[in-house]
Amino acid sequence: MSCAIKANAIKVFIVLAYSPFTLLVFLWYNQVNWIYGLILAIGNVTGAL
Repeated sequence: MSCAIKANAIKVFIVLAYSPFTLLVFLWYNQVNWIYGLILAIGNVTGAL
């Protein structure tokens, strides 16, 4: 496995680890724009394929 692939895997793991907590904070303060979030999520999943 190359260094870039390993670094990307570590980055993805770190983002996956802290994202639920940040989402909870934004939900608590009612600052989640669900339409933009869904559009970005669809784009993110599509780009990962």
